[in-house]
Amino acid sequence: MLYNFLFDIGNVILKFDFRIGVQRIQDRCSKASGEQLLRTISDLTEQLEAGQLDVSTYVSQASERLGFTGSEEDFIHAFEDIFTLNEPVVELITQLKQAGHQLYLLSNTNGIHVPFFTREYPVFDHFSGATYSHEVGCMKPNAGIYESAILQFNLNPEHTLYIDDLEANVIAGRDSGLQGIHYDPDQHHSLLDELRERGIKIND
Repeated sequence: MLYNFLFDIGNVILKFDFRIGVQRIQDRCSKASGEQLLRTISDLTEQLEAGQLDVSTYVSQASERLGFTGSEEDFIHAFEDIFTLNEPVVELITQLKQAGHQLYLLSNTNGIHVPFFTREYPVFDHFSGATYSHEVGCMKPNAGIYESAILQFNLNPEHTLYIDDLEANVIAGRDSGLQGIHYDPDQHHSLLDELRERGIKIND
């Protein structure tokens, strides 16, 4: 049987670390540093991912709060490349695509990260579409983002496997009828075992 798959991105397909961006800009910030830097702009980052701020407005307001002296381009460059591939999931995605399953993305993300990772990582070419929080104006675990994905891709939730690393998001997905699977990067084999139990052929 062929399934539809909805994949989360952060800590599923890509591991990420915002501290990488912090290290790149903190020497040019006069009002905050270290972990305080991220806390200072956390509400702005949430607004960016919720589609309430565009990238330029976000960078301008964040730079003002931090006392950042660089350009908008400098800020974006510092925070766009904070990812590493989760290679076991990349291999899984490749196998699922080759087997004929339909693959889609469902992610809380933003207009800084999407252009970067879709450009830099060929794994995203395997996906037939994406529902991004900043584009639909709604973030997981709000029910609206799941409903948007179901409508956007004309999904049958009973035949759609949704994979996310956050339990709250998985529960919300299940509440929308999706077949939610909680993913732990340190227990990748558990995901493979569950897919096999559903009759999906997966190579180790």
